[in-house]
Amino acid sequence: MNEDTITQGVKNSSSAATWILLFVTAGLKDLTEIIFGLIPVIGSILVTVIGIGLSIIIFVLLWTKGLLKGKKFVGTVVSQIADNLPGANILPVTFLTVLALYFLNKKGKTIKLPLNKINATKLLNKIKI
Repeated sequence: MNEDTITQGVKNSSSAATWILLFVTAGLKDLTEIIFGLIPVIGSILVTVIGIGLSIIIFVLLWTKGLLKGKKFVGTVVSQIADNLPGANILPVTFLTVLALYFLNKKGKTIKLPLNKINATKLLNKIKI
C-alpha cells in the first residue's frame, strides 16, 4: 500500500457500546430464563415478564441502530418466537441470535481512494447510501 492511498473500512452505524449492551442484555435474558425456569409456577411468571421486557429492549436497540433489515429482521423474529416455545427457553437462543447478527454486521466494505481525490460525493457514491 503506497502512501497516497488509504483504506477506509465502512461499517454499519453500530458502536462497540451498542454490541456490549446487546450481549449483556441477551445473556441476562437467557440466564434468567434458565434460572427462573426451574421454579414451577412463580418462575414461569417471572420468566415471561422479565423475558418480554428484555426482548423489547433488545429489539428496540437493534431497530434504532438499523441492524434489523431484510432477512435479519425475519431471522430475529423467528428466533424470538422459537425462544418462547415451552422447553426451548433453556437454550441461549437470544444470545446466539445477537452473536449471529454481530458477525453478519461485522462484514464491512473496504474502499480504496487516493488521498488527493477524497471528497464526500465520491465516498457516498462508492458506499451507495
